[in-house]
Amino acid sequence: MTVAAAPKRARPSAAAHSWTVRTTKVLTDEGWMAVRVEHWDHFSRRRHDLFGFLDVLAVRPGYPPRGIQVCAHSAGSTRMNKILNAPAAGILLASGWKLEVWGWKKDGRLWTYVPRNVADEVAVRL
Repeated sequence: MTVAAAPKRARPSAAAHSWTVRTTKVLTDEGWMAVRVEHWDHFSRRRHDLFGFLDVLAVRPGYPPRGIQVCAHSAGSTRMNKILNAPAAGILLASGWKLEVWGWKKDGRLWTYVPRNVADEVAVRL
């Protein structure tokens, strides 16, 4: 008599991983050294981003540093406006940084992201 194997449960990582974790994984797989630069302040019960708008910082030899704001795809325009209105964004862009907004969305069963370059948005608005 053969015992049937128990059905495998769906891995919780599909729902449990945040967009920030997914972003750092994509960047490290591409050869970048990526680190999460936002933190939770227990006292004020708020999340604080680097320079007020960056969630992930990625560096790689021979490339400019990349600052990435991570969000849901539907909130991409709101996050883009947040960056464009931040005083630090102009300084970072003038310093050679590449600023991006990665909007994550579900494509069937897979999570995909749509990157938007802040410098391109600045050029369109000028």
